[in-house]
Amino acid sequence: MSSVRERYDEAFWRAHHEAWVQSELNQRECCEAYGVPLKAFGNWRAKFKAEPQTPATQGALPARRA
Repeated sequence: MSSVRERYDEAFWRAHHEAWVQSELNQRECCEAYGVPLKAFGNWRAKFKAEPQTPATQGALPARRA
């Protein structure tokens, strides 16, 4: 019996990353909920984190007030 590993494109991982950011789940919980490999998710998360931030993403979250 051969094991077939499904490959997902960048759009798939970006959508899952955004869903995780918006959720209150940790990475493991999110991957289990969506049925995606934690290792692959972590690899893509690191790739997205290393991307230069655009002004739209830099100010995406409201500033906290003291």
